[in-house]
Amino acid sequence: MTKKVISVALALLMVFSLSGCKKDEVEAYRDELRPVITEVQNMNQDVQDTVNAVLEAVNNKDEAAYEENVEKLDKICKDLKEKYNKIANAAAPAEYAEDQKLLKQYAEEMDKMLDASMELYGMAYDYAVTGNLSEEDANKINDLQNEINTYATSTTNFDEVLNRVMGLTDK
Repeated sequence: MTKKVISVALALLMVFSLSGCKKDEVEAYRDELRPVITEVQNMNQDVQDTVNAVLEAVNNKDEAAYEENVEKLDKICKDLKEKYNKIANAAAPAEYAEDQKLLKQYAEEMDKMLDASMELYGMAYDYAVTGNLSEEDANKINDLQNEINTYATSTTNFDEVLNRVMGLTDK
């Protein structure tokens, strides 16, 4: 009888310790993501401000301001892509494996969207200055806009999955 009680107690102790490890894995995963998420959130205003500065430079036909701000926007986009990739490549516990695959997919799509956006901004100044678009450039702009639209939902999807992973919404 005593051996049976000890066996049951050990079994219960093992179950509790394993469930604790699972929780610790999830918390470690979330702890890895938290600072990166915060960095991305802090960059959002910089992105908006810089896009506005690029558009203002285009409207004012201010080539120096345009080049400065496109360069700044390019650096911000590279930093964002790095952060998205950190999130997408984090070591997820088993219960978040499918969500991690989705984060990776959406990060790759957002990467493509940022590249297309930068290419579009790169073409904007030339059009603003000359007022002319070749048929080739018009087609390229159309293709870039379509690509951006194709991946536009990736940002929302990425946020939704990330909120689920972080425990902010139901799994």
